Amino acid sequence: QRLHSDRSMSSQRAVCRYWSTKGSCFYGDQCAFAHPAPQSAAAAASSSSSASAAAGYGGQNVGQSQYHQRQHQQHQQHQPQQQQQQQQQQSAVSFAAKVKKGQSGHVRVGRVMSAKPSSSLPLGRRPLRSHFMSSLEIENILHKRDLRLTRMQPTDPDYHTVPQSVHNDSFVDLWPIPNDAPLKNRDSTTVLSGAMYKATSSKDGHAYAIRRILGCRMPTKDARQATHRWRELTCGRGNIGQHPHIVALRDVFSTTEFNDGGSLCVVYDYVPGAVTMQHHYFGYLGPQAVPPDLMWSYVCQIVSALASVHSSGMAYNVLSANKVLLAGGDGRIMLNCAGLFEATGAMPQAELGRLQAHDLVSLGNLIVALACQSAKPVQDLNQTLDFIGSQYSVELRDVCWYLLTPVERMTNVARKDIFDVARRISPQLLAVSQSTYRLVDKQEQQLAKEVENGRLLRLLIKMGFINERPELNGDTEWSDTDNRYIVKLFRDFVFHQQHTNGEADIDYGHVIETLNKADAGVEEKTMLMSRDEESTLIVSYADINKCIRESYDELKQSHDSAKQKTIEEE
Repeated sequence: QRLHSDRSMSSQRAVCRYWSTKGSCFYGDQCAFAHPAPQSAAAAASSSSSASAAAGYGGQNVGQSQYHQRQHQQHQQHQPQQQQQQQQQQSAVSFAAKVKKGQSGHVRVGRVMSAKPSSSLPLGRRPLRSHFMSSLEIENILHKRDLRLTRMQPTDPDYHTVPQSVHNDSFVDLWPIPNDAPLKNRDSTTVLSGAMYKATSSKDGHAYAIRRILGCRMPTKDARQATHRWRELTCGRGNIGQHPHIVALRDVFSTTEFNDGGSLCVVYDYVPGAVTMQHHYFGYLGPQAVPPDLMWSYVCQIVSALASVHSSGMAYNVLSANKVLLAGGDGRIMLNCAGLFEATGAMPQAELGRLQAHDLVSLGNLIVALACQSAKPVQDLNQTLDFIGSQYSVELRDVCWYLLTPVERMTNVARKDIFDVARRISPQLLAVSQSTYRLVDKQEQQLAKEVENGRLLRLLIKMGFINERPELNGDTEWSDTDNRYIVKLFRDFVFHQQHTNGEADIDYGHVIETLNKADAGVEEKTMLMSRDEESTLIVSYADINKCIRESYDELKQSHDSAKQKTIEEE
């Protein structure tokens, strides 16, 4: 009878809602509701209806029904909370396990990496060399910087003969530059001799080249006006910038500080590392051949410079191999000593047309000298042109013929000018233009790398101000609390990685990747671990960025307040 009574009581208990819908219950055997065995759909429907009636909806056992309702309410309240806690614990454990196994999307977690360094590059990570400028470019830039910063030492033989400053201390730290051949005008009636110096401007800190002309005094009014026109052409005016193929003329002044009775000084931009064509192609190494593509590049650049000079109503007058500078390894050239005869008042008295025509002849002689690898004057023009046509191209031969043949011997040509030359070399101008834009794209890529590195440097500087600070406003634990603690853990995460065998992990790619993510503030999450591995935080890079920004702002605000207080006290 007792067994029959227990079975009847079990059959009268209401069915657990979670058991009927999910097939499982959080309370298990301790649940106050019935957990019947699986049955058919029809039987389950009838059982559900009878369970609803037994739960009090039919009014048979009100006390038991209320008790069951309270149990269900508690069941509904506690089960989601415990399930959420279990899910969080499971997700954290699985996240850490995945990261340690390398299955997660995050690169590093905490301070411990795999047992051995991996030689393969992770997917999506750029090679290290793509983050930095090429070593050749860096070496070239550093070499030019060293040349700009070079100063004379007391042990130098010229230290006591060269003044330390000139022009009322406007230019300081003079350094002698090996001078080229003396300047001659087109008729060789005027020879200008002197010396060259590199000097630093005390106004803007830039380096300039000072050409000192012996025996010249302050130029006349006409010479100053001509010098002003050259300054506008070479330095730029309005929206027109500095000419890319002419060394800019900056200033003209006279001085007696060289103890020579008076010298005229013409100031130009300093082009570090530049050498003349005369030195490079006809120097101590002997004649050097010029490749065809480079030859056309030289011709196009000189024609561009002469076109700007002639269109401004002036003539260059000093075009020769020792006045054309090779300004870089990419074939860049610049015309030097522009406006020098005008500044000294030694400008030859002739019509502008004749002076410009002489520039064209000088250009032809320069091309012939480079093509024939000889600086000697042309003896047989026809034979020389045939040699150029066989070694280079018919187009270059025709350009030289146009430049060197007198107008009287040319048919259907009343007057030669530089723009006729530009039309004859127009196909090569297009090719040079394309190569120039390719070079610009390359330089922009190099610049973009340095822009990224500049951003990372600013981020590292902020972290350096924040981490390990002894105190701030009397708080000795400022750097180890609140947001600063996350910054400290992130510093260890970035720089203090190590393998399980205790070896340090030096990975530039990891450092650059994590710093870029922190600077950009991406939403990707990562795990930060304390050095004793007792504390673990899962934060996003956006949170790290916010912590760095807020901590630095607090430091800056304290600095500004102290500075303002000091100003008020003074």
